[in-house]
Amino acid sequence: MMRIWHKWRVFLHAAIIATFFAISFVGCQLYQEALRNDEHTEVYMSATRKVEILNQLRTEAVILATNLNLVSPEKFPPNDATVFLIDIFISQDSSDPDKRGLFNPIYTLLLDGMPPRDIIRLNRDELIAHNIPHISPWGEYFLVFFERPYAPIMQLEVLREGLERVTLRFAPSKAEEVLKRF
Repeated sequence: MMRIWHKWRVFLHAAIIATFFAISFVGCQLYQEALRNDEHTEVYMSATRKVEILNQLRTEAVILATNLNLVSPEKFPPNDATVFLIDIFISQDSSDPDKRGLFNPIYTLLLDGMPPRDIIRLNRDELIAHNIPHISPWGEYFLVFFERPYAPIMQLEVLREGLERVTLRFAPSKAEEVLKRF
């Protein structure tokens, strides 16, 4: 009886050790896949700029702007218009849903001094359709179209009534290399 129990214990120990190693290898593989370079995300992040509008030491708004001409040149050809995806969070935003985000009358958006041709509010499902890698739960999303064709150096300005303007500068980057392929 003792001999059977001893064999059973050895088998259990071997099974536990084998399970531990199997889980470790699977975990390492998943970790490596998570850290693998994703070209779409890399281009998306290099085409994105972030700025905060401050009122003394309080954050009034957080704006992330992504140049979609660089991220998706097949959907947004650079010679048609300059297109941005804007993620905006305003701490004291309007309670009226039609005046939230970029439709808030105290905020103005300009590209090299020119106002947008069109601003379209996006819902969460539309963001997934546009293959956006990072979606914040608190921001409001907009597609913003400017008349002028894409230029390698641009300044997107956000003005908040009563405060200084903030500027997001877009200059040649790694995303430009991707654009040259098209």
